[in-house]
Amino acid sequence: LGIMLLFSGSVWAEEDRDSAILKAQKAYEQGEFQQVVDLVTPLLKEASTPSQASRLHILALASLGKITEAIEAYEKEIKISKQEDESLLRQTAIASMLPLRSDMRDQIRGATYTALKEIDSDNVVEYLEEGLADESGMIRALVAEALGKRKAGQRSKRFRESLKDEAGLVRATVLIGLGQSGDKSLVSMIEPSLTDEQHLVQIAAARALYELGQKQYWARLEQGAKSEEGYERGAAIRAFGELEDPRAIPIL
Repeated sequence: LGIMLLFSGSVWAEEDRDSAILKAQKAYEQGEFQQVVDLVTPLLKEASTPSQASRLHILALASLGKITEAIEAYEKEIKISKQEDESLLRQTAIASMLPLRSDMRDQIRGATYTALKEIDSDNVVEYLEEGLADESGMIRALVAEALGKRKAGQRSKRFRESLKDEAGLVRATVLIGLGQSGDKSLVSMIEPSLTDEQHLVQIAAARALYELGQKQYWARLEQGAKSEEGYERGAAIRAFGELEDPRAIPIL
């Protein structure tokens, strides 16, 4: 009877741990990071801590901005496992950055999106997309540039909707990204931008269409390179340099 009671108690304890981990996972997915910490902390005191509890604990701390504590928890985890966990370390790094996207300082938000931009993974596309709603046009342009260099970003609905952004620089950056996609079905989406109120955007549209096989728009780029407006002239010169068409050499 005593053995049976011990066995049943062990089973109940295991079920309790599993239940707590499931609740913590759900809380993490919902962004309730402090709740995650509260749920898994008691589990960490047990001799055989489930590694999923440790992972959730580390990621929740990072998401709360408690970077030092998250790194200390990670180091404690690898001492137990006796090996580095690159996947967890990468996730922790990203989780550490995400809270900084809402920092009141433009330079911090810009640095955060620049860091996310450098991560070679489509997993960051959803985080970059949120930057398209930033109050700073310069940061929205930075985010648009990052999305425009990724296939997953070029397909993003929010990225394409930014063709209507109030900032001309953002609209132009989106157009360049669409042109680099190689998707000729986008021609009809891009064409209206040829008559945008800002010449910078018109040049970006002509460049995008040229890259998508509409070679007649080379003439619009040549016209832009002779413009008296600096932004238009600069956009055309940049397009010539990046398109690498030898016909541009005499103009340059």
